Amino acid sequence: MVAGGGAGRVHGANSGGSPGDWYNTLPPITRLYGTICVCTTIGAQFGLVDLRYIFLSWDLIVRKFQVWRLITPFFFIGKLGLPFMFRLYFLIVYGCQLEKGTYEHRTADYAWMYMCSCAFMLVFSLQPFIPLYFFGSPFVFSLLYLWSRFYPDQQVSIYGVVPLKAFWLPWAFMVITTLMGGNPMEELLGILTGHFYYFMTDLYPRAGGTDWLRTPKFVGEFLAWAKLSGVAVDRASQDRLRQRQQQWGTFRGTARRLND
Repeated sequence: MVAGGGAGRVHGANSGGSPGDWYNTLPPITRLYGTICVCTTIGAQFGLVDLRYIFLSWDLIVRKFQVWRLITPFFFIGKLGLPFMFRLYFLIVYGCQLEKGTYEHRTADYAWMYMCSCAFMLVFSLQPFIPLYFFGSPFVFSLLYLWSRFYPDQQVSIYGVVPLKAFWLPWAFMVITTLMGGNPMEELLGILTGHFYYFMTDLYPRAGGTDWLRTPKFVGEFLAWAKLSGVAVDRASQDRLRQRQQQWGTFRGTARRLND
């Protein structure tokens, strides 16, 4: 459905190997989340996972303290079918490019972005005009939106026919969904979530504001304990990261400004 210039190269370096080799090349957060989503969908398809026990219900959370419902709605990205395959494609391609590119050697920041995005969607779900019970699809779309902000000039095409820059890709999908008679609420929620995080962690700090969503120290410590933190930052990689972030005007590698 979507073809892009450099996105495929991020996760396809070992495309000539076995599926297991390819799976092992996926970055840790994308691999973990994608695996959970696939297992949840397959489990629901074959009756091993009852969706009634994982959808978001504030009433059951408050009255029966079923707190797992704050997390499980993000693990279901749709039933098996073409829409599911597209969402999984977005997660792998654009999630990998974010984790291996923009968030290179910043696994804690990437994981924190996941947490903030999920929290933002949960807050939005309190509004009566968002009748959603599962948020896996909007969350994947928020990754697509965030990718489009960091790689706005990358050329992509829809159905191999409509060429456009990555900056407009999320909006194009929302328009397509609307024209096909679907409900664009999932795409809209993903755009709002992605833009909220992008504004709070990139645009606003670059304008001189405080980075209110700086990654807490415990996130990195937990990832290190869970062995999900990836490789350590070597000096050459750190220098490249610093040069890149100096161009942004903010050094976000340690969630502090350069002057601090």
